[in-house]
Amino acid sequence: MIFYFSGTGNSKWVADSIADNTGEHTLSMAEAIHGRDFIFELSDDEVLGFVFPVHAWGLPLIVIRFISQIRIVNYSCQYVFFVMTCGDDTGLAPNLFVKALNRHGLHCNGGFSVQMPNSYILMPGFDIDSKAVQKDKLAKGSERVKEISAYINNRENRFACHKGVFPALKTYILKPLFFKYMIDDKPFHIEGACNMCRVCEHSCPVSNIHLKGGEPVWSGHCIMCLACIHRCPSGIIQYGNRTQNKGRYFLNYKECIK
Repeated sequence: MIFYFSGTGNSKWVADSIADNTGEHTLSMAEAIHGRDFIFELSDDEVLGFVFPVHAWGLPLIVIRFISQIRIVNYSCQYVFFVMTCGDDTGLAPNLFVKALNRHGLHCNGGFSVQMPNSYILMPGFDIDSKAVQKDKLAKGSERVKEISAYINNRENRFACHKGVFPALKTYILKPLFFKYMIDDKPFHIEGACNMCRVCEHSCPVSNIHLKGGEPVWSGHCIMCLACIHRCPSGIIQYGNRTQNKGRYFLNYKECIK
């Protein structure tokens, strides 16, 4: 059983790839929360995995919520692992996640990170990777996923996360500042004509977007996954004046697995 959360497709691809390599199945954290489904039963030989992106060198809000509410039936020290996707590094997010699992009686046996194409575009100097860098990261990510899958199949007790430089500074100083000042959907708006395709509405994992008067409206409980801005087929969603002339990224799953 592998739970995943994904805004721009990276973590879903990793979760699905690991599931294919290990014979497990995947479940969306966002769908579980929407359906208020938090009780899951493990078989004796089943693994329990969590795959999700790093947000500001910490845990996505939706992952924190899911872990705080989940209840695993028949857990008796089965193999538990996590995989974090990141554009560069994880900071001390792995430590936070292990502690979150421990608080709910789950012992983590393995933890890994996979570098994937960047999707954070809200700050000056931040943009998506070039096509060449994306291609390179995806190729290396595919090999990394195979490696991680082997560790999982062998039930190896192993932690291999790229925490980067100054991880404590990033997680314990910069992350709180991000969550205090950057979790705000008021700057989201559109520049151009909305074709009312509702992709933004349907892709939002917390049902924060609704069409009103033929335009998307954000309702104040955004988790900053950026699914809406990256998945908009017209590319008209902007965040203040920070995202003009910046790229958009969404992993084309069918192309990636060829």
